[in-house]
Amino acid sequence: MTDEFKEQLKAAKVDVEKALERFMHNENLYGKFLKKFLRDETFRNLEHALNDSDRENAFMYAHTLKGIAGNFEFIGLLELLIPMTEQLRNGEIDNIKEMFDMLQPRYLQICKIIENI
Repeated sequence: MTDEFKEQLKAAKVDVEKALERFMHNENLYGKFLKKFLRDETFRNLEHALNDSDRENAFMYAHTLKGIAGNFEFIGLLELLIPMTEQLRNGEIDNIKEMFDMLQPRYLQICKIIENI
């Protein structure tokens, strides 16, 4: 894992140091799981659930994505997913699509960085 890659992740609000602690300071292992993150369907499922106004599944996918983001220390995603998950948990859906619209570019930015490992 190059220093440039780490700096790109940090610029995308990823706490790389904390994530590496979680992965036992094994950069190869962290990189391997980051690549697996690209294949995860949770974000797309969340988008579909929101488009279908399916609050129950939207909550499930937001909560799952929050856990994934936490494990990878994607702080920029967590900043939006924590309140989104709580609002969905409480049945509040008024500004959820706006929150998703803020989440999407952050998610795509992280994916683009990972694709270029």
